[in-house]
Amino acid sequence: MALRVLLECMNELKSTKNINSNPLIYRSLLGATHALVTDDSKRRPISATIFELCCRDGQLDNTVMETLQNVQPELHVKLPKDIPSKWKSNVVQGYDSTGGYRKQCARR
Repeated sequence: MALRVLLECMNELKSTKNINSNPLIYRSLLGATHALVTDDSKRRPISATIFELCCRDGQLDNTVMETLQNVQPELHVKLPKDIPSKWKSNVVQGYDSTGGYRKQCARR
């Protein structure tokens, strides 16, 4: 059941631009995949797709990179040393690691 919901979320991210994505969404999806899909041969392509969607949406930040390294280290080591700037282009500065605004940004 939970895996089906995860796959539905991924399909929604693939098919629509109406979702305001952020790094928290991709970290959560990677973590959920790691927890729900025990077979690494099945988990790896799902994790790769989540990462590709994150990069497509320009939402790659250090926290997503750390999550990928923790849950799929074999994918993490294949990444280029110099991450393309377009992979990070839509990350909203001022979000903390939980996806909420930092206090100093909220004061503006």
